[in-house]
Amino acid sequence: RLKSFFETNSPNVAVNLLPDKTEHLLNQTELQGAKILSDTCAEFGVPLIQLSSYASFGTDYATEAIKEDLAPCDVKADSKDTLGTFYRDLEQIAAQHAQHMLLRLPWKLDFGDDCLLAKTIPNLIYGEALKVSSYCCGSVVTKKFLAQVLSACIKQILCGAENWGAFNFRNSEYFSEAEFVDALSRLLEQEFTIQVNTPELYSEAGQPRLMSGSANLEAQRLTNNFGILFPAWRVGFKNTARTWMQTQGFEVLEEKKLSS
Repeated sequence: RLKSFFETNSPNVAVNLLPDKTEHLLNQTELQGAKILSDTCAEFGVPLIQLSSYASFGTDYATEAIKEDLAPCDVKADSKDTLGTFYRDLEQIAAQHAQHMLLRLPWKLDFGDDCLLAKTIPNLIYGEALKVSSYCCGSVVTKKFLAQVLSACIKQILCGAENWGAFNFRNSEYFSEAEFVDALSRLLEQEFTIQVNTPELYSEAGQPRLMSGSANLEAQRLTNNFGILFPAWRVGFKNTARTWMQTQGFEVLEEKKLSS
């Protein structure tokens, strides 16, 4: 069926997105579909853009930023890390096609059931106290910025750009889990007048944290090859949080006006 689509429509670029629900990532159907797409793209000479994740490097935290030339297969894998195994397999499938781009994402801010807002806002408002780390740092990507990057890459591929391989995402600066939750808590209380639960703060390696893995990705190739400039993570933060909350059914009853 996919070959028939390619024959009929002659696509110029294919993009394989990630499902919104994490449980779907653990389904072999996703990998089978990725394999069929990669093989079909190779057969028809169509460039493939495949989304991936920092989770491909496992559950341990690395104090140094993960470089783009580091392959997940070079990192010691935990057989119990099913999510990391999925992403490693996904990347290997895409890499079998010479004309492939791997867009490796850090923490997702506002899309997917495992995004940062989904993991923080419900607990801050009415759940158990969050355990957050001031030691573990990373970056985020928003749905809007991802769409902008995809659009820019596709346009340049259509104009003849041939930059293949792995491309990491990041922000203009890294930040800790604790910094993120503090900023989010202040936003909820001061701007949206929502009372929040005080999180539990941990400051040393090996102590509890909110997110597993290393989302402190080093990213240079998107800038060097495609001219992409990474934004500060706080840019548009309030609007992104408000939109996500409204989409999820949270009532944002009042927004305090900033004092002049």
